Amino acid sequence: MTPTVRPSHRGRPRAGTRARSLTALALALVGLASLAVSSPAGAADACADLGDDRAYFVCQSYRSFLDRTPAFAETDYWEGQLPARKTVMLAALARSTESRDLVIAAYYDTYGQTPVGPAGLAYWRGEVLEPNGFRRLEAGLLGSYVGMIDGFLSKAFGTVLGRSPSEAESSYWGTRVVATSRTLVAADLIYTLEARRKTVVWTYYDEQFVDVGAASRDYWAERLRMGLSYLDLRIALKTSVYPESSGVCSSFTPPVTASPGCET
Repeated sequence: MTPTVRPSHRGRPRAGTRARSLTALALALVGLASLAVSSPAGAADACADLGDDRAYFVCQSYRSFLDRTPAFAETDYWEGQLPARKTVMLAALARSTESRDLVIAAYYDTYGQTPVGPAGLAYWRGEVLEPNGFRRLEAGLLGSYVGMIDGFLSKAFGTVLGRSPSEAESSYWGTRVVATSRTLVAADLIYTLEARRKTVVWTYYDEQFVDVGAASRDYWAERLRMGLSYLDLRIALKTSVYPESSGVCSSFTPPVTASPGCET
């Protein structure tokens, strides 16, 4: 199925508050840290008003991965790197400490029952960059659910699949919980084809504002099964759509529907 291209990102509704070499990436991370200063007053509307494609892409990328608009110095720095080093820029933003802290907090908010504390943030800040780090965080938070099995399954299905379990699923997965653990059951749900396909479908919608075709959906769903992280999926999709880019419609955690305010 050919993707249905929706209206330009620049006309999309706002959501409110809401490789090169390893050496090159390391240098980019250092550059990001040195440029990270408060955005100037009034910068909240800067992305929509930018006429230059490079500046627009930088602004939307900052919104997507850092939940803020860039300072003028940051925009100027990255504009000079585009389009040749767009993947380096996106990787630097997405894997920066600032971004990881926001993502970890979002995972705790979505999958856990308590906000992340300093100890949890310090631990997961490095762990999420390890193989399957974000999946382990997601499964661990779901597995730590305090309450009855039915409540756990409702939480897991709701956040991973965007729906409630059927009676048959409640019976099957409830038995699995007793035989194994909540964390393992959560990990199994995350790896289901349904979950991976939903992640791909709605990540395309949030990042590119298109309805992905079946072939691309299944390609990326398989990549997720083989170990690609949701964060790297976002980087890949954002890179491929340059210079158009979603900003406020991006989601820090795997989406099971369109981001609020971005449904149409």
